[in-house]
Amino acid sequence: MKSFSPKSAQLNKTLEHISYEIEQITDTLFGTNNTAIDNALVEARLIHIRALLDFFQKPNRGINNGKELDDVLSSDYGFSHRDVGIPSSFSKRLNKDLAHLTYSRADHLPEDKSWPHDKVVLPMLVRCREFGEHLISNYLPINCPSNTIAWQKLVDKIKRIQGV
Repeated sequence: MKSFSPKSAQLNKTLEHISYEIEQITDTLFGTNNTAIDNALVEARLIHIRALLDFFQKPNRGINNGKELDDVLSSDYGFSHRDVGIPSSFSKRLNKDLAHLTYSRADHLPEDKSWPHDKVVLPMLVRCREFGEHLISNYLPINCPSNTIAWQKLVDKIKRIQGV
C-alpha cells in the first residue's frame, strides 16, 4: 500500500480550508423571512458540518486501489480524532439526506426533518473551538505563527456564539 503523509507546507496551506469550513458554519447562523433562503442557509451549514465530521472523527484516511487517500484529518495537527457528539441519528442523516437522494429520506415524518441547533450545530462548534484553541497553543507557534491572529478571531467568534 502506498501511504500518504502530508508535508509541512501542505498542512499550513490547508489551514485556510479548515477555517473556511468553520467560518461557513458560523456565518450561516441567522434566519430570514424567506423560507427558500432559510433552507439554503441550513443546507449550507450542514454541508460544512458534514465535511468537518470526517476531519474530526476519522481515525485514518482510508484506502482506495491500494493507495491511502489524501483526506485531511485533525490528527495531522496533533489533535486526536474523537466523536463530535452529534447524535448518531443526525450523523446518519448527514450522510443519507444531505446532497444525496435516498429512499430512506422519503420515509421521514415531518417532525423528523428538522436539524436541531443544540444537537447538530452546537456540538460541532464545541469541537471547532477546541481545535482552534489547540492550534493556537500547540501547532501555530511552531509551524505557522502568522495564522495565530486569524485563528484567535475565529475562536473568539465561536465563543461569542456559544455565550462563553
